[in-house]
Amino acid sequence: MFKYNRLGTLVPIRHPYAKEFVTNNLTFTTVDLRNDDEDRRLWQGVIFDVKAVIFVVDASASDWHLTLASEALEDLLCTEKLEGVPFVVLGNKADRPNLYDVLRERLHLGRHTDRPIRLFMCSVTENWGCGEAIRWLAEHL
Repeated sequence: MFKYNRLGTLVPIRHPYAKEFVTNNLTFTTVDLRNDDEDRRLWQGVIFDVKAVIFVVDASASDWHLTLASEALEDLLCTEKLEGVPFVVLGNKADRPNLYDVLRERLHLGRHTDRPIRLFMCSVTENWGCGEAIRWLAEHL
């Protein structure tokens, strides 16, 4: 949606990959990584000259998946190379009420006050919420 402003069919990724796109006069190089032990070890190798992080999580995911997402996010927030880097957390599939507070609590977002970090609820398929997140991020770069 970010790159082409339309939905496409996504298949689960097997390996990390990078894409570049432009939106709101910002050029992004994104690296899509899986949240598994193998790719998490690779994160350190792809974190270079990072200006911001957009972390996407399925807001309606099971407790188990949210625990994994929380651990992955915490790893990134504690990475020395990302010290002070602003983070946008996108809670995708936000179709149920009160998910914002649940997700904020489950991801422990109140712990990190040393950097700009903000949770935005969104729906990629319905194309809402992401634009506001990108505008916020642009203000903090």
